[in-house]
Amino acid sequence: MQIASQAFIEQMIAPVSQVKVKLQLLDNNDNVIEEITPRLIEGSISVDKDRDIRRTATLTIENSDNLFTWGEDKLIWLDKRFKLFVGFGVEYIPQGVFVVTNPEALSRPAERIVTIQGNDKAYLLAGSPIGKFVNETTIQKGVNIGTAIKQLAEGISKFLFDDCDVTVPYDLTYSAGEARWKAMKELADLAVYTLYFDTDGYLRFRPQRDLEKTSPCWTYKPEDYTLYAGSNKRLDDSELRNHILVIGGSSQTATVTAEAKDDDPDSPTSIQRIGSRLYIHGPDPLITTKELAQARADYELQKRLAIAERVDLELVPNYLHEAEDVIELIDPNNEINDRYELVRFTIPLRAQKTQAEAVRIRRYST
Repeated sequence: MQIASQAFIEQMIAPVSQVKVKLQLLDNNDNVIEEITPRLIEGSISVDKDRDIRRTATLTIENSDNLFTWGEDKLIWLDKRFKLFVGFGVEYIPQGVFVVTNPEALSRPAERIVTIQGNDKAYLLAGSPIGKFVNETTIQKGVNIGTAIKQLAEGISKFLFDDCDVTVPYDLTYSAGEARWKAMKELADLAVYTLYFDTDGYLRFRPQRDLEKTSPCWTYKPEDYTLYAGSNKRLDDSELRNHILVIGGSSQTATVTAEAKDDDPDSPTSIQRIGSRLYIHGPDPLITTKELAQARADYELQKRLAIAERVDLELVPNYLHEAEDVIELIDPNNEINDRYELVRFTIPLRAQKTQAEAVRIRRYST
C-alpha cells in the first residue's frame, strides 16, 4: 500500500470529496516535459497482479486547444510516457508511469477530444511488439539472479531491488524472438521473488510475501459505508489437484516416476470424497532420481491442495492500494471475516465505484 498523510486519507474517505487528476508528460527517459491538470472527461486505471503488464490506463481528455493532439513532433507520441497522480488539491499520490499507446483524436463541430491509452513499462519488455531478444542469449549458471534481471532489462534505468543471494542454478538459454519479460519473470520465480513496475516507474524486485505473516493494510466492513459497498463470494477449485504423477529422466537417463495422493478419507479434498484430480509433471530431464521425483511430487501435492475463496468487491476508490495488498474483510451477512490478498482492481478517475477481486486461500495438508 502506498503511503499518504492522514489529511489525504481523511479527504479520501470523506462523504463528499472532489478528486483531481494531475498528468506529467515524460520523455523516454522519464524526464518531465510538462505538467498539466487535464480537462478529464473520463478515465480509469486497471491493476492486475497476474498480468505481465500490471497497470494499464485509459484517459479521455477535452482537446479544444489541440494540446493533446498526437503527432511525431507533439507532446503525445509513441516515444512519450505519462505519469498519473490523483489527489484533492494539495497532496497527490502517483498511480503509475505509462507508455503511450493507441492515441486517438476526435473532432466534431461541438466536440474535440483525445483518448490516450497507456501500459506500464513492462510493455517495453513484453515482446509484443517490442522487448524481444534479437540474438540467442544464455544466462550462465552461478550468476546472481538480481544481476541477471538487470542485464536483461534493456532500456530500463530505474531499479529498486531488494538484496538477493540466489544464483542461477543451471544455464538458461533464450532464443531470438522470445520476450525479455518472460525470461526476467522466470528468473524472479526461481528466486521466489516478485518482479513488477511500481507507481513511480521503478522496476521492483523483492521477495514474495508470506501472506500468513502479513498484517492487513486496510479493513473493509459493511458499517464503513464510506468505502465498502458490497461483496460476492465465490469458491474456485479450478487449480485443485489431489493426485500427482511426476515423470523424470530423458533419452540419456533412465525414466523415474513418483506419485503423491490425498487419500485420507477424513480430508475434505481426498480422492475418496471428491474424486481423483490428476496433475502430471514432466517429463522433466532435471529430475534424475527417484528421490528427486518423490520430493517434487510431495511439493506439487501441497501446492495444489488449495481451494481459493474469491470475493468480488464493490468499493469507493481507495487510491492507496497496490496489487498484492493484504486487506481484512468483515461482512457477517456473507460469512466473511478474514484476511485476503487484493489481486486486481480498477481505479476510476471520475465518481464511480471500484471493482476489485480479493482471494483467500485455504490449504489442506495430508
